[in-house]
Amino acid sequence: MKSNVKWLAIIIIIVFIGLVSVLIYKHSSSPAKVVTKSGNVINNSIVLTKYNTKVGYYLTDQKGNTLYEYSGDKKGYSSCSGACLVAWPAYEVNVLPKKLPAGIGYIKRSDTGHYQYTYNGLPLYYFLSDSKGQINGNGIAGFYVAKP
Repeated sequence: MKSNVKWLAIIIIIVFIGLVSVLIYKHSSSPAKVVTKSGNVINNSIVLTKYNTKVGYYLTDQKGNTLYEYSGDKKGYSSCSGACLVAWPAYEVNVLPKKLPAGIGYIKRSDTGHYQYTYNGLPLYYFLSDSKGQINGNGIAGFYVAKP
């Protein structure tokens, strides 16, 4: 009888650990809808809001790739070009949209002639060393995750 109670206790513990693991995974991988200071929810056809325990809320493209802003940029202008643009590719506009979500815009790059998305006027970039869901470029060379 003691061995049956022992096995039952072990099974209950294993099931409990499994349930907790599933709950933690679902919580950490689900996109969050965040309301910005201006009252805009950032989850649209161009950017999504994600959460990470190290950086808090940040923006990604629709595929989950982290978006960055460059501290050397000014609203409406990108100062990242040449080798900088190789390491930090622009989040480019493929088709010029007729209507954009609040806070989203685009600029025409003077160096490539391509259009690049902006958030609150600041150009958005990827980090070449990131894969989907990674945040490896935060704080490198003046680049920081774009925050809602």
